[in-house]
Amino acid sequence: VAKTFKVKPPEGYRTNVVGFASAKDSDDGHQRITYQQMNSRFSIDKAGKLFRVEVYRNHQFSGMVLVDFRPQSAKKEPLVAQTAPVDLNKTAQPN
Repeated sequence: VAKTFKVKPPEGYRTNVVGFASAKDSDDGHQRITYQQMNSRFSIDKAGKLFRVEVYRNHQFSGMVLVDFRPQSAKKEPLVAQTAPVDLNKTAQPN
């Protein structure tokens, strides 16, 4: 993020920007957020530049993304973890 970011959740989803004190009740969506508005105590790194954005639907956790306020020069590698898709319809087989 260079200056600000805004999360635009689809209808029926709620977002929680961890470390942001919202003036709204429970949804941080559709608000322009700056680094200065974030509480570094809630960052996931020691430098206080990476923050979680959690997504909920029907009060259940649906997913999460990271917001990265580090300067572009500090972003040498992407912060993406890729996992294989999981078929939840299959029963786990013992090895």
